Amino acid sequence: MYDKFKHGNITKKTIPVKVGPRIIGGGAPITIQTMWKVPLKGIDEELLRRIRSLALKGCEILRFAVPDLETAELLGELAQKIVMPLVADIHFDYKLALRCLDFAIAKIRINPGNIGPLWKVEEVIKKAQDKAKALRVGINSGSLPRILRKEQDKALAMLNAAEMEMELFKKLSFKNNCAISLASRVTSVV
Repeated sequence: MYDKFKHGNITKKTIPVKVGPRIIGGGAPITIQTMWKVPLKGIDEELLRRIRSLALKGCEILRFAVPDLETAELLGELAQKIVMPLVADIHFDYKLALRCLDFAIAKIRINPGNIGPLWKVEEVIKKAQDKAKALRVGINSGSLPRILRKEQDKALAMLNAAEMEMELFKKLSFKNNCAISLASRVTSVV
């Protein structure tokens, strides 16, 4: 995997991913995305005003944490009321991802390290394929798949996790509408 990177620059052009009407990667202009930090408890004019304000400031994609079914339903309702593509950020419960795929939500973000057994990830991939929705696989150093958690080199473990996910997408013939992100907190030892 390391041979595809050179001094932090990707040497191979990435594949474009369609997120609603937006394109990320593949040489497309950088798209501004933010994460909504307040739990979604209802949809009112104040929420819609704040989302419009983000759009006026240049935000083009908005991601919401979806910790429960009530939030999934609200996000689905919100997706009908705004133009900005929404992303459902799912942890632990693959059924929430499946439910969000029933709505006009543009992309689902899952973390295979905490979503559970492989068959659950496969269910999400298959439904996203059926619904022609984008997926974002978020790999975090703190929640790696179980088989990689004891790896001493966290960067290598994260790359291995990404490769495992890419192989799964390839096996399931998922059509190149997937973004893979890796995140790690760096701590220093003094």
